[in-house]
Amino acid sequence: QASATICAGGSFTTAGGQVISAAGVYSDTLSSWLSCDSVIQTTINVNPVIFTQASATICAGGSFTTAGGQVISAAGVYSDTLSSWLSCDSVIQTTINVNPVKFAQASATICSNETYTTAGGQVITAAGVYSDTLVAMMGCDSVIETTLIVNQLGSFNGIVGVDTSDININHTYSIDSFTSYVYQWSVIGGTFVGTSTGPTIVVKWDTQGLGEIAVNAKNLDIACEYDDLLQVYVNELVSVNEITEGETFDFNIIPNPNKGRFAIIFDLLKDNQAQVVVYSLKGELLFNKIHNNSGSNIIDMDLDLAQGAYLIRVTTNTDTQMKRLIVQ
Repeated sequence: QASATICAGGSFTTAGGQVISAAGVYSDTLSSWLSCDSVIQTTINVNPVIFTQASATICAGGSFTTAGGQVISAAGVYSDTLSSWLSCDSVIQTTINVNPVKFAQASATICSNETYTTAGGQVITAAGVYSDTLVAMMGCDSVIETTLIVNQLGSFNGIVGVDTSDININHTYSIDSFTSYVYQWSVIGGTFVGTSTGPTIVVKWDTQGLGEIAVNAKNLDIACEYDDLLQVYVNELVSVNEITEGETFDFNIIPNPNKGRFAIIFDLLKDNQAQVVVYSLKGELLFNKIHNNSGSNIIDMDLDLAQGAYLIRVTTNTDTQMKRLIVQ
């Protein structure tokens, strides 16, 4: 008796010359040297060949390595033949799908005082070409290339003019003048004396309190514009009849700028009292105190103020003065 094991699809040749491919028991009769027959019975076992199917999806430009070590980058069906634990081949058939990487181009135009946000969240201000890589719904990258064009505004330096005024006083305000620009001004708390267009205008401040002067400069050729605003505190005038010759005064803020701690030093203060008031530029009352003139013309101030500009107004029986305070 004999036995043999083959793999499915293979064959075995018995001692008698039979070519066997199926499992079973096979007999061969042979003549021995003693002229008697010899019978050899062979048992054939057939082990299966394992066949497996698999699939994978990659992005264009990527690769996939199969179970047999093939590095694949193109769509198709690929086979790997491996040896199993039964010494018979295992065939793994892998189907590769390739999803495309999307590429898109975009362009945008802004003005030099603006920003642009790309699809990928980049906030940009300079002209150039910018790339964003995003994940698409199929798990592959989408590349968006954005070309940004920047139109240059004129080099504006802001409104030039006073930011404190007595009531019913005319003041001139101006802004840098460039060709191709049209200028439109607006005012709160005052009226224009003449035109409200052009790089230079005149305003009469006729309302006490916080006023505003604003300008819009637009370049019609490139559709860009510049805006600026100046707040102006308008002080109510004291009647000339209330001021006696030789009794006016002045004061200084030392140091100025400061960090909220400073001194008010009076010059020629003849009245017994002086009212000290601190306003924000929005007209909010922040400090109000009566100073009694008992031989000292100095008031020490220690205020908890945020960085910025403020107005200090000092009023006596005969005069009112106002100056700007800068807190750093």
